Parts: sequence; C-alpha cells; structure tokens
Amino acid sequence: MLNKKLIAIASLIEPEDIVIDIGCDHAYLPIYLKKEKLCKEVYASDISENVIKIAKENIMKKNNLAVNKVVKKLVNAFNIGFCSVLLGTTSVYAAGSNTSSIDGFISFVCDWLFKIGGVVALVGAVMFALGWQREDAEGKSRGLMTMMAGFMVIAISQSKGLFGL
Repeated sequence: MLNKKLIAIASLIEPEDIVIDIGCDHAYLPIYLKKEKLCKEVYASDISENVIKIAKENIMKKNNLAVNKVVKKLVNAFNIGFCSVLLGTTSVYAAGSNTSSIDGFISFVCDWLFKIGGVVALVGAVMFALGWQREDAEGKSRGLMTMMAGFMVIAISQSKGLFGL
C-alpha cells in the first residue's frame, strides 16, 4: 500500500510525534501510522474535495481508525509552520507521492551533466596531451585536473540513486 517514499517518511516518525499529512492523497500514510501505532496523533489534509472524500472512505474501510481529522485546506508554508506550533510538532517532513515532474527534471539534468562531464574530460585529455608534447609540466597538470573534474561530473551525474530515482 505504501510506496518507498512514504515508507521512508514513516520510518522517521517517533511514537510521541503528532503528524500532519499535507496533501494526503488517499490517506495511506495516516492509515498506516495509526494502524501500526507509530505516532501519538495524525491529521490528514488535502485541497481537493474528491481526495478528501476518498481519504475518509479509506479510513472508514480500515476499521474506523482514529485518524484525528481529515480536512480540506489550502496549506502553504506559513500554515505548515502554524500547524507545527499549534499541535506541538517539532519536525516537518515533506514527501509528495506525485513527484514525476521533479524526477523527470533531475533525470534530464543528470543526462546533460553526463554529456558535459564527458566534454570536459575530453578537453582535459587534449590539454594533457599537448602539455606532454610540449614538455610543459604546468600544462600536463592543468590537463589532468581538468580531465579529473570532467570524470567527477560524470560520476555525480550517475548518482541518481541518491535522489531515489
């Protein structure tokens, strides 16, 4: 029922926490947290009336779990901070379940970084070769550093796993 991102968020919750799930979608996280008794209180919130209706239905299907409240609310950063102070929460975690646009953007950037890193490494290799040919120690050194920088950019571009992609 929970995807990897929601499981990761659930693992951060402490038994004494008060959780506010903003943009709750189908209320899977609040249901899971209450069912497993992983937090003190949990609130579910979404801007869409239809989503709120589905969330309430899902909560009712799960043996009337005591999710404290499901509300339709437009929530911005100020409201998150206000809710945190009002309910006494100390940590705010954000996990949207629909992150396809940002995931696509990260993949796009990483693909281009791979290409750019390859060009930088190639330029560094040419600089090194020219420094070798001319017996220029400084030219060789600059070439090697440029080539290594290119390879580092390539390595960073291939670390999409750090972003959960």
